[in-house]
Amino acid sequence: MEQQIVRLLGEHPEEGLSNAQLLQAVGDDSADGTDASSSVTEQLGAAINRLLAQGTIEMLRETVPTGEGAGGAGGFILRLKRGSQLNNASPEEQLVFSIIEESQRMGVWIRDIRERSGLNEVQLRRVLKALEQRKLVRSIKAAGTTKKTYILSGLEADDTLTGGTFYSDQQLDSEFVQTLLHVCVNWLLQRRRAAEEKHPGDPYAQREASFVESDEVARYIHEKGLCRIQLGVADVESVLDIAVLDGKIEKRLNHTYRAIRKQQLHPSPLASVPCLQCPVSAECTPGTGHLISPENCEYFRLHFDLMSTHRLLPSLPRLKVPIGHRPQRLKLPYIPNPRGHLELVRKLVNRVIREERCELKYNRAEECRQYVERLIQIGIYRGPNCAYTAEMFQWWFIEQDLVDKMWSILVPRFSHYPIDQSYTEIYRLPTIRLKSKVNKETEFWSRYSIAVLELKENPFPPMDDLEKLRKKNLVDYVEKELLRTEE
Repeated sequence: MEQQIVRLLGEHPEEGLSNAQLLQAVGDDSADGTDASSSVTEQLGAAINRLLAQGTIEMLRETVPTGEGAGGAGGFILRLKRGSQLNNASPEEQLVFSIIEESQRMGVWIRDIRERSGLNEVQLRRVLKALEQRKLVRSIKAAGTTKKTYILSGLEADDTLTGGTFYSDQQLDSEFVQTLLHVCVNWLLQRRRAAEEKHPGDPYAQREASFVESDEVARYIHEKGLCRIQLGVADVESVLDIAVLDGKIEKRLNHTYRAIRKQQLHPSPLASVPCLQCPVSAECTPGTGHLISPENCEYFRLHFDLMSTHRLLPSLPRLKVPIGHRPQRLKLPYIPNPRGHLELVRKLVNRVIREERCELKYNRAEECRQYVERLIQIGIYRGPNCAYTAEMFQWWFIEQDLVDKMWSILVPRFSHYPIDQSYTEIYRLPTIRLKSKVNKETEFWSRYSIAVLELKENPFPPMDDLEKLRKKNLVDYVEKELLRTEE
């Protein structure tokens, strides 16, 4: 009976056979409950138990395709045991190890292990913990998901799980990708310039010589030592494909690449005049007495309004305060960005305009200062009759008295300032250490950089004098302590 079962399972090595299929295969065709059928069933059960005890076969839960069963899991199937045999391992540990080993580099999700093994959650976690302690398997998290996947300890996970070379701790290293992208594009531009210098009068030869194969780019990155890890040709091609999508390089079917030089086009201002696309331009006649004329053309008026808006912003002088190349990550807990960023900055701007000297976190003060400078600058250079200035003040200042303060106090105060002088000052204070949260008996402390942002000519004592007074008081205090020690 055992040999017959092994032979039948050998004919179905992948999918295995269920108990009912084995009964039918060994000749139990009767379903009337006779003594003969009962004898065959008992013999089959005893043979299966002996083979399971010997480790010749294994039992797995059968998975029913979606839509054919209520829960997606059916009965059990039997198949020949595959993979390595563990020493001093329980049947459950051997079963789980075989399932993980079968998945190879792709790994297997913990829920799939539970469904295929038939173990409950407590048993499965105990078995997996034992296998991890013996360093037979390890758990990883797939990139972009929270799924816990198990794989053999000696195997390297597939790139579809880890994300490949450009992922670190299941997160895309975008800075690393951008650096490689910049290096590749610049090198391709150098190759194109070299090809143009080598073939000055032959455009076709210049084009053909400027195409570079992807393995050459990978070799260049390796020779220059730009990357600590070994990048394969496929990794380099994935970076180059990003540059292709960005329009920085072009690609041929033979996986060769060439840099693209973008020329700055300066279209004529007449290209945006609505008269060129107007369907009734032939009937347009200058003069106020005509139905269709430039004087009452709505599209003509919108065109000039748009042109005046484009002329407005470049006419303002540059801010005389340093602007960081990286925007501060400011946010409000109940408003998503970027709206939350603007709402927080608006609150800070209102506070600075009202109080004229505020103590803020340094990153907030640095971000708020730029907006305060621009609002004062717009008020000075555009005046109260400008519709753009009125619209900006109406949005940025929550209360009307701040608008009145701008026109009656701040704009006259700074109107005599030269163009190269700022209207605000910022002072960095010593870093403070504050308790951020308490978790049971553990206290967590955070350090904050503090700054003072103020408008110039405010009614408060100057910060420079306060700094001198602080130093003088510190010197006096030290002298008193020294005298007290000597006494």
